[in-house]
Amino acid sequence: MSQRRLQFVLEIGGVTVEITTDYVDFIRRLRRRLGVRSSHNIPALAVQADPPPGFCDIVLKIASNQGLSSVTIGLNVLGATIRTLATVTVMAERARGLIVVIFMFCEATRFIPVSNHISNNPAGFPIPDWMIRLVRSWSTLSSAVLRADAYPSERFMIADVDVIHIPEYNIEIRTIADIVSVIGILLGLCFTSKPKMSLRLTALNNEQPQCFVGLPLLDVFSVQISGLGGDGRRIFGTITISNGLSTRTVYNRGKDNSEYAGLYIEPHGPPEAIPAYGEISIDVKLFLTYDRELGRVLDNDETEASNVVNRVGPARILVDETVTWDAFNLGSPYDQVITAPLASATLGSLSINYVVQRNAVAATVTVELIEAYENTSKVYGRIFAFYDDVPQAKSILFHRESGDYVSVQRGAAIPLLKSVVPVPLTRNSLKIDANLTRANGPIVYQTFDFPIPDSLPTSLSKDSTKTNGNQIRIKVSWTSGY
Repeated sequence: MSQRRLQFVLEIGGVTVEITTDYVDFIRRLRRRLGVRSSHNIPALAVQADPPPGFCDIVLKIASNQGLSSVTIGLNVLGATIRTLATVTVMAERARGLIVVIFMFCEATRFIPVSNHISNNPAGFPIPDWMIRLVRSWSTLSSAVLRADAYPSERFMIADVDVIHIPEYNIEIRTIADIVSVIGILLGLCFTSKPKMSLRLTALNNEQPQCFVGLPLLDVFSVQISGLGGDGRRIFGTITISNGLSTRTVYNRGKDNSEYAGLYIEPHGPPEAIPAYGEISIDVKLFLTYDRELGRVLDNDETEASNVVNRVGPARILVDETVTWDAFNLGSPYDQVITAPLASATLGSLSINYVVQRNAVAATVTVELIEAYENTSKVYGRIFAFYDDVPQAKSILFHRESGDYVSVQRGAAIPLLKSVVPVPLTRNSLKIDANLTRANGPIVYQTFDFPIPDSLPTSLSKDSTKTNGNQIRIKVSWTSGY
């Protein structure tokens, strides 16, 4: 007996508007039905109200942490999956069934390669890695296409390390044209076209607050630490940030390069702004070790760094936790510092300070030692950027104690921990506070003010007051963040 063909029915307001047995045709019609406008001949969803009226947030977990790649999707398994959802009460099985339905309808509507791959492989297949990467990047890819309409001269190119490869179809996604070739429907985003007034005034006077002038950008300020107790405690580990399209490491220390546990851990980089259109994940994995453990190997004349790593006893896990911020969750705060406790801390108390600015531009900072008393200066001190008076909202650009100075030649750039600062367009300016010293005296103790520009891209440089023959130059280059 032949297997009964699946029938795909779309009802709107209780009225059947589409009915077919052709899966690809159904998905194609669904895209047209859902789109209320278009860009590059691609249908786009309606722009969300601000604030949105509500979302149905689905969190799916697979038993034994098997992940999405353990789920098989396909036309031949869809019927059984629907019966499972209708009759089975075991949550793990229902979760797997929901993933099948979500991929075969929601994600297939969003991306042409997903619907094509499902149609071309009816027997079913485990969800491949390229498909997972693709669907997680939908928000960011949609924003790139829609922003290209408002700012056609703005360059967009996916970094080499973030290029999405679809090997089955010999596709690489790098440019706007590549995105247009694979995306089936766009997220409902709105960008204000190039303004006649300044960027800041356009943002403040925007009659459609759900429309962006800049970009929603993430900034991670610090990990706050308290209650570890004792002396000689050192920390190492990693902090990584993912926005669906890219993953960036902003803290990376091995055991041989551990740092003393102070009040804060200061992230490094990344070298570009991080857009926050969808879900942001901040993975914090830190370990605790002690001076005496590091010294034990040195006492035995094992002085090489590799020996220190390999022969010191196991370190203690301090925290292993993922903090998430999701634009599709009602109540996810914008434009305010979020202090998220890291509940998995095994000792003391840890929290992470970060912010998602709804409408921001990116300021890239460079600091150059243009004049110096000596050819090479041993530089230490602190440089931080800020636009609010909130203590946690300081972006630490440079921080060195006197015993951990950096050697800088006259005319060279001072190496920074972090160079890109997201700045909300609702502020007047970015302020940079520089307090630097060399071995034989002060270099600079001064605060610089960089007004938000009227247009992008642009840059502005300011020189410090000359002190004992020493002078720095701070340059801020303003871009949209792409």
